[in-house]
Amino acid sequence: MGPNGASSEYLRKSGIPELFLGLDYHDQYFTAGVGAELLSLKFRDKTDEGYKVDEGLTTISAEAHVKYKKDNFLIAAKSFLTSNMTMLNTLGGYGVSSVNQQTGKREYSPLRISHSWLNIAYGSQWRLNILGGYAKNLGASKEVSELTGMGTNIDQTLTGVIGLSRSWSHLKFGLEYNTTTAWYGTNNKKGEVKNTQAVTNHRLMFTTQYSF
Repeated sequence: MGPNGASSEYLRKSGIPELFLGLDYHDQYFTAGVGAELLSLKFRDKTDEGYKVDEGLTTISAEAHVKYKKDNFLIAAKSFLTSNMTMLNTLGGYGVSSVNQQTGKREYSPLRISHSWLNIAYGSQWRLNILGGYAKNLGASKEVSELTGMGTNIDQTLTGVIGLSRSWSHLKFGLEYNTTTAWYGTNNKKGEVKNTQAVTNHRLMFTTQYSF
């Protein structure tokens, strides 16, 4: 997401590839790891006043994850602290933190979003899966205006999922129920969302999968 809407042009113009560095530990049943992501975007090379500029935003996001899997049992969890990672179709974005009154050059500050989820599953031919997720808008580190992003007026979301599947050789059927509540409101000077109202969505999904 950027001044001209959703586009890959901001990453191409920056000339810096998206970078991820991760470290994992594995044993027979257990996995744990951490990772960091660097994203550099360039929004404008010229202001409305005609001055040449190099406007953009470089952010760092971090994650940690664990997983335990033995026989038919699985438990996994992951937590992120993201900055402007809307390319993942998640909450986030940025705002204008300052404007040079002479040249029109802008500086930006990202919204920080905390995401966490926990997944528990058990079974083989019959498999039960339960997942819970939570996301929270922590706002920007500076005062911002003109917010750009995805769900910038959402304070937090809470998701619960329960699914049951049955497998035969190459064929699999699944039934899943998902409920998600989002708290919408108005942004304060740091992009945090206040005066919220909850909206809940329910979804029931049936799937058929044939693998060959």
